[in-house]
Amino acid sequence: MTSTLGALIAGTNSQARLIFNAGREGLLPHFMGKVDAKRRTPVNALFVFLGAGLLIIGVWGLGHIIGGHATSGTMSALTMFDESSTSARF
Repeated sequence: MTSTLGALIAGTNSQARLIFNAGREGLLPHFMGKVDAKRRTPVNALFVFLGAGLLIIGVWGLGHIIGGHATSGTMSALTMFDESSTSARF
């Protein structure tokens, strides 16, 4: 459990830093490249990354609730990994 939580925190931090750098370099909108004045952290990039992740999970979940045509019929994390890694239809 501890290693999983550590990997999630590290992954979130690294992805937010990539979004931050792309915003700073002008590859993404400029507001993503700004840092918090007090803490000097890329808060905007973190919120964008977390929002995108929650949107993906939300669309996947709604697809299973509304569509009802999942490959295995369950809404487990393993099913999401299976469907996203094999590009299965939702």
